Amino acid sequence: MNIRNLGILLIIIFLAFSLSAGSSPVEKGENCTNFAASYNGKVLFGNSEDASANHPLHGDPDETIIWFLPASEKNYGMMQLGWYFEETRISYQGGMNEFGLCYDSTAIPEVELTDHPEKPFNPGNSYKWRDILGKCRNIDEAVDYINQYNFKTMWFQIFLTDATGESVIVSPNESGELTFTYKGTDNGYIAQTNFNRINPNSHFGSYPCDRYETCSSLLSEINDESKMSVEYFKTVLDAVHQNDSGSYTPYSNIFNPETKTAYIYYASQFDEPVEFDLMYELSLGLHEYKLSELVSDETHDSGLEYHQQYLRRSNLTKILIIAGVGLTVSGLIALLYFLIRRKRKR
Repeated sequence: MNIRNLGILLIIIFLAFSLSAGSSPVEKGENCTNFAASYNGKVLFGNSEDASANHPLHGDPDETIIWFLPASEKNYGMMQLGWYFEETRISYQGGMNEFGLCYDSTAIPEVELTDHPEKPFNPGNSYKWRDILGKCRNIDEAVDYINQYNFKTMWFQIFLTDATGESVIVSPNESGELTFTYKGTDNGYIAQTNFNRINPNSHFGSYPCDRYETCSSLLSEINDESKMSVEYFKTVLDAVHQNDSGSYTPYSNIFNPETKTAYIYYASQFDEPVEFDLMYELSLGLHEYKLSELVSDETHDSGLEYHQQYLRRSNLTKILIIAGVGLTVSGLIALLYFLIRRKRKR
């Protein structure tokens, strides 16, 4: 190989490593899967909460919290899943209210929304999304509520399902307008991951998305009531949970909007669900739980080991990327030095 070709090869390797380091899921880690299905009047909702380097649960799945907030004069009763942000600030990520309205969301590239000055502006750009469970009983009310406000930007798409089986995905289109993708109340399913459902060219990670394809394939097999079950939804969650260097899954959940029952799984340990009767929990008043304290020691230990495996893979990937970039830079410097010496000799 002559000097010119060697130089071109080293430059290509350097660019490849640089792009890899800049787009690595270890750093971006934008994962999560939401889905729902209905069959002959039965309805279920599922969520896989995935975490990576920029996620608050990246370092510790034990920080997963379940809150129960009884009804008040201003809000319906509800449960919420999430964590404490900066130790004291509450971060709600998904939940279900006393009417069976469920929600969760997935990250997508940020879109600046069209300004609607005729509507009240939401400066926080997030609390109105959290308030949906407190103000709405079904999808129609939720959509009406969302359309009342003027949002500045949107860096996620929200997924909603109610007790009738109706589901909707709210996402921004290329023009900056909110759009609503409905499933309908008939038999069927709907799912979302980290590509914009209304604009698939906008996405985190690869597209087409393997998690979306896997989830959709499994949900398409629900053609009788035997598969319209918590056990089958658990199979879907198991199939889409994260187990690589980019991210892991600190918790997963299934909601039954009809019975107001929740099944929550700690750190992808699907053999032991933590089951909640929402209406009973709301009767106990305002309270919260740490998910890690509700599972057996065996499940907790297995979940922590799963998390540690993720951290080891994540750290190894970072080291390899850094080493690769370092070696390539060293090669380029050596090549440059060689070319300079050769030129001086001439």
